[in-house]
Amino acid sequence: MKSQILLKSSLYKNRYYGQRIFSDYYHKNFNVVDQKAIYSTSLTDSEIKKIDLGWNSSICNYSFLGKIFNFIFSKTRIKKFLISPFPYISPNKKRKSNFNYRMSAAYPKNTISFQRKFVLEKMSKIKKRVGFPKYINELKKTKILISPFGWGEICYRDFESFIYGNLLFKPNMNHLSTWPKLYLENETYIPFNWSMRDFEKKLFNTLENYQNYKFIAENAQKNYMSIFKTLDLKFTNHFLKIIEDF
Repeated sequence: MKSQILLKSSLYKNRYYGQRIFSDYYHKNFNVVDQKAIYSTSLTDSEIKKIDLGWNSSICNYSFLGKIFNFIFSKTRIKKFLISPFPYISPNKKRKSNFNYRMSAAYPKNTISFQRKFVLEKMSKIKKRVGFPKYINELKKTKILISPFGWGEICYRDFESFIYGNLLFKPNMNHLSTWPKLYLENETYIPFNWSMRDFEKKLFNTLENYQNYKFIAENAQKNYMSIFKTLDLKFTNHFLKIIEDF
């Protein structure tokens, strides 16, 4: 069971430099190399058949209050502290800041850090890390949240964007299937190409036409909120389907 699976199962037969399909892309297309070359394992048809889609890390409270309640639960194990994210901030709220891209690019693998380093170099102002409360306050005032891949394609800041009403600007995710289904191209996020060639043009076009794209942030937030409504039932049905597949 995996939190995300490749849409084309035949791709699991390939060996990927850096053990990820996108790290292999940057190695082959941009000649990016890691200190130590590590490849993923090529799978057989019988092994591929064993792969099934579990659930991703979105089912958690990534709001500011959620961080507090999650800490209390970790210490007390009192279930009432396991609550859904709140409060949500409407995308229609007036926002003064155009972009937020606070993130680390300090990865031991160059193929993993490539996207993030590219984004940081292209943006005019480097943003250092700040405390979590300040970061959340920034998101409440931000129009577009830029979220490159990290160790994987899915990042916590994706979920934060859904909670705080930011327009999610992210590398294309159409090679993956994940549950819950959060990444709908030009419906819940705006994708840019892995080549990064369209990054600047698409980013500033999105900003210039923000009012025309804001519905994507609205869709994303509504979709994310809907996950936590009857979550127990949805999760149970999804889990039962996994069992039936066996």
